[in-house]
Amino acid sequence: MNFGTLLIFTIINILLSARFHPSFSYVAKTEIQRCFPDIPGVTACIDSRFLSFWESNGGLPTFGYPLSPAHQEETPEGIFWVQYFERQRLEWHPENPPPYNVLLGRLGDELLQRSGRNWRTFPTVSNDSVIQSHTTNCRRFDITRFIVCDPFMRAWQAQGLEFDGRSDISFSESLALWGLPISPMQWETTPSGDLIMVQWFERSRFEWYPNNSGTVYEVLKGRLAAELLVENERFNGSLVSGERLWEYRDGELIPWMAYGVNYNPPWAPWALWDQWDADRVAEDLDQIVALGANVVRVALPWRNFRRSSPNSSTARASFQQFVQLAGERKLRVIPILFDEFCKYGKPDGNTCWHHWVWDHETAELAATLPGQYRNNPTVALWEITNEPGWVNNNMWTWQNEYRQNRIEWLKQAVQQVRRVAPYHPLIVGVSFPHEARDVIAAGISQIVSLHYYPEIHNGRAALANELAALSDMRLPILIGEIGISSSPQFGGSEIGQAVFLCNVLELVDLHQVGFLWWHLQASDSQDWESQLGLYRADGSAKPAADVFAGRRQCDVTKKASTFQP
Repeated sequence: MNFGTLLIFTIINILLSARFHPSFSYVAKTEIQRCFPDIPGVTACIDSRFLSFWESNGGLPTFGYPLSPAHQEETPEGIFWVQYFERQRLEWHPENPPPYNVLLGRLGDELLQRSGRNWRTFPTVSNDSVIQSHTTNCRRFDITRFIVCDPFMRAWQAQGLEFDGRSDISFSESLALWGLPISPMQWETTPSGDLIMVQWFERSRFEWYPNNSGTVYEVLKGRLAAELLVENERFNGSLVSGERLWEYRDGELIPWMAYGVNYNPPWAPWALWDQWDADRVAEDLDQIVALGANVVRVALPWRNFRRSSPNSSTARASFQQFVQLAGERKLRVIPILFDEFCKYGKPDGNTCWHHWVWDHETAELAATLPGQYRNNPTVALWEITNEPGWVNNNMWTWQNEYRQNRIEWLKQAVQQVRRVAPYHPLIVGVSFPHEARDVIAAGISQIVSLHYYPEIHNGRAALANELAALSDMRLPILIGEIGISSSPQFGGSEIGQAVFLCNVLELVDLHQVGFLWWHLQASDSQDWESQLGLYRADGSAKPAADVFAGRRQCDVTKKASTFQP
């Protein structure tokens, strides 16, 4: 073989390698890209494969900025060159003629599946009165059986992929861009924390903002590709989807329900972080595990964890050890982040909420602690604060005078925590159902978290009635605190406590809600709160502890009880 033949043979091999080796072909490309050097945080450029499609089919308003370089990825439809934008994933299909050589990912369908929701089980028509009042210009899509009405129908028809060279937008062009509807109009809390009306389509999620009525911003498109990229980074841990809490474990969604205990040990009442004892904590956690619990809730008081506190570093190190000890025992943790903030007269009771302050110290705590545990699956949920409706001993209600101040403060806390810990579900623990509805409507709690003490919440409805009434919110429900005292001084008894717990267990099973008993162990004091414990001061088990652990059948203790949940 002479040199000329050898050279030709080598060139042919190089060309063949470039044709069949994706990484080589990508590096070899020198076509024009579009970059955004003036936009902070946007470092990727639009790849030449997708640039023309991006520009001719809506550009920035439709697809958003690029979030990733072009790369090969396995999608539900196969392995393709893809590029992620804020609202869509573009896929390169060179086997198809233009304009079908670029296809859109079915991100709406993918995200619903990733969150454990099967759109085929959604009701095809919403029964919400707000939705029913907006039913003009409707169209039923026979394939999926869902109905789309204004303002979503108007938005769906306003855009489409350019296929036929005509100025008007055809049904087929809108269908190619958005896909078929795969949900009714429904209320949802978006990743940004907004509780709004949405409707899912195969390739998008439409979001209705009625305050923007009459403008192009009335219906916005969800940043589905950005959300999917976050989902791709999700660690093993809990998440909220539909009416359930789930555990995300190695790519699988497993139903998870809280069954646990609030932790306030009698050897350090309200002073766990001041009197930290790792050995005693480990013993208590072993006892909680022996009860069959899967989660423990613990308060992080503002006085201990604020950066200006003299023992702040020690408290934070102790909490880190607490999480480690719980994780070793397969227990999950619900930390209460701002416990005691503007509460019980600390620091200023009513005045504190009336002149609410979001300063560098509150911002530091909201960012630092959740950020430290953002990838730690032992942390089940972050509770932003506990009972914001109880400002002092004489104020148990969600007072109108301070309600909006508290909600605005909590919104800032949620935004800060969500920025550093995008995965953990966030809750606000409240005493009464109307408070629960308020924090859900404000977008500051993803779960209905309710507290229930029949002895001190005088005139309260039965727990069964409250749970039934709250079911219309179609969200997970957690009874974050519940208990009844066995103190004879307050008309209680150990057998009455066990009967009450039996009835509670029947209710939580019936309604499929989580619950956490208040609390683990009584102290020597016979006051009301101390005797809520499942164990006596000497460490021996009360009948309620046996009920909790399932070692004693509930029908054994079926006797008259003063309080029925």
